[in-house]
Formats: sequence, structure tokens, C-alpha cells
Amino acid sequence: MRAKKTILIYNDSPVFGGHEIMTIKMANLLAEKYNVYFMFYHPEIKKRLKNKVRKVKINISSKTFLAGLRSLNIKEILNLRKLIKKTNPDLTIVSQGMVELCLKGAIASKSVGIKTISYIPLAFPSHLTKVKFGKIRDLFNKYFLKIFDAFITISEEQKKYLLNYWGITSKIYLLPNFVEVNPKNNNYTFYKPVSPLKLGIVARISFKQKRQDKLIEIAKILKNKGLNFKFVIIGDGPDKKKLVTMINKHNLNYFFSFEGWINDIEKIYKLFDILLITSDYEGVPMNMLEAIVYCKPIIAPKKGIFKEYLPDKFLYKNYFDIVKIINFILNNPNEVQNVLLDLKDKVQKLHSKNNFYKTLIEIINDV
Repeated sequence: MRAKKTILIYNDSPVFGGHEIMTIKMANLLAEKYNVYFMFYHPEIKKRLKNKVRKVKINISSKTFLAGLRSLNIKEILNLRKLIKKTNPDLTIVSQGMVELCLKGAIASKSVGIKTISYIPLAFPSHLTKVKFGKIRDLFNKYFLKIFDAFITISEEQKKYLLNYWGITSKIYLLPNFVEVNPKNNNYTFYKPVSPLKLGIVARISFKQKRQDKLIEIAKILKNKGLNFKFVIIGDGPDKKKLVTMINKHNLNYFFSFEGWINDIEKIYKLFDILLITSDYEGVPMNMLEAIVYCKPIIAPKKGIFKEYLPDKFLYKNYFDIVKIINFILNNPNEVQNVLLDLKDKVQKLHSKNNFYKTLIEIINDV
């Protein structure tokens, strides 16, 4: 009889982003109580896992085009079966960024009789994300989601998609993301920015969802309005080269700096004054929660989860609204400070590490 339960966490995403970071945090916490294996594709994951987590590097990844259909690669599934049998887990947690991703791991785990649950932050149907053949892909995705014994998601909005669109009848657990803050340095306050204004973009560089391609038009508008600014790009991703090419083409090099991925969260939020979000859709983005805790104003689209978390004065419908919001932030530092402190209090209560860990252990015991 085992002294500890063994948990396998699986993620074969070819890109590294916020959900991978949260999954790493989950693995590191679980490793304090259980035997934890992490089967992964992206090399950045290994760098951030603690020594207690047993690392299993794989050369299998979710392709981004028709990922669901490509999950039926029999050879890769058989290889994963062998690896999963070696780890012999009691439970497999499949870290899916979206419904089509990481399905090979789920299929392999279920085929050897392991209880398998999905950890999914974005349950949006494919057709709503405007991918090619979205409605056809959703027909396959409804079938694939039946593989899982249960689901963990991060918000009520995503739970509703699982229930109402996908018709999930198995158990769905809510596990809000958490934000880590050094308790010795938790007295963050907002200071009126000095010139040049630094606008941070913290996300994987992916035009399909994060839409950093919008920055070209935004930069032109800010430049024409006479603002002295810089976009500080923190992250990496498949569309970085395209973004650099666009910047060069429009002679906007002065207005952009690329910092790559930074593991030190405090360092990230010292690099800029305001967080700018350009995404078409999000679950509950980590950059938003982190910015709130570090007292950074956030400029975000007026839709979805942002309307739930942020005041209207931080939300834009068009690019010209961004100029108005920047001017409001620069001209009303005291009001902005009060808004941010109120947001910070709410976020720290709902998205604390203690709440995350407590809820996570309850889920593991209940599954």
C-alpha cells in the first residue's frame, strides 16, 4: 500500500503562457503532499518546477491546427501509454489551455484505466474563438470532452460553457487562480508615471488570442497624439518574428522593447507603469490579477471577464479610448490609487494561495 497518492500532471502545449505557469504552481504545491510527476513538452516548464516534482520530458505536442483530430495519432498515444504505466499514477490531471489541447495525454491515461480530470481555464467553443472550421471542430470536441471523469475550471463563466454548451454531466470544480506576493513587500502603491510612459504587455506572443498585432495601430494613434511612450513586451511566442517585422515595417522600433519571459514576478511589474491587454478573449488572466496586486492600472477591452473585474474607466471599446484612459490615469493619480487599493483587497481575498491550496486538496480528495 502506498504511503502517498501519486498524481501525474500532463501538458503538451507547444507554447508557454499563463495556464502553464498556473499548472507549474499547482504541481509545486501538490508535491508537498503527494508524489507528483509532470509530463511536459515545453522546456520552460522544467526550469520552474521544484526538485520534489519528478520531471518527464516528452517529444509529443498539441498541434495548433485541428488539434482535436491530430490527437488521434495512435503511435504517440501508445508511447504515452508506456510512459504513464511507468509512473503508475492514481490520478492524471490534464492541463488543457483550451478544449482541443493535450487530448493525447487524456486518451492514453484513460486507456490504461487511470482516473483523468481536465484542468481547463478556457472552455470557449472553437467557433467563438474564430478559428477555421470552428463549428465542425466543436462536433469532435464534444466527443473528446467525454473522456474526462471531472473538470477543474477557473471561473463561473467557464463553468457555464462546460455545462450549457458542451453538455458536461460529470463533476465540475471551481479553482480560481492565485497570485503570489512577497509578504515583506506587500505595500505596493500607485505612483504617477514619468515620461516616457511604459505600457506593459505580459503574455505569450500569439495573434490568435492575445492580439499583439493590434499594438501597431495603437502605437500609431498614441504617437499621433504626441504621447511619449514605450511598449514593454514581456513574454515570447509563435508570432514574435511577425510582430518584429511589423514594427520594422512601420518604423516603430523606438516604441517597443522585448524582455522575454521573466521568472521574477516583482521584477516584471517594476518594468512598466500600466498594463495593456489586447486579447480577444480570456478566462481570468493572471496578468490582470498580478497587476491589481502590484497596484498597476490596467487598460483592457470592454468585454467578458474584464467587465466583471475592472471599473468602466479602465475599459476601452476602440483604440482612441485608450488615449482617454491614459490621460485619466495621468491626471487623476489619487483616484486611480483608491480604485487600485479597492481592487487589490478584493483580489487578494478571492485569489489567495491559501484558498487555492485548500480547494485543490479538497478536489483531489473528492475525485
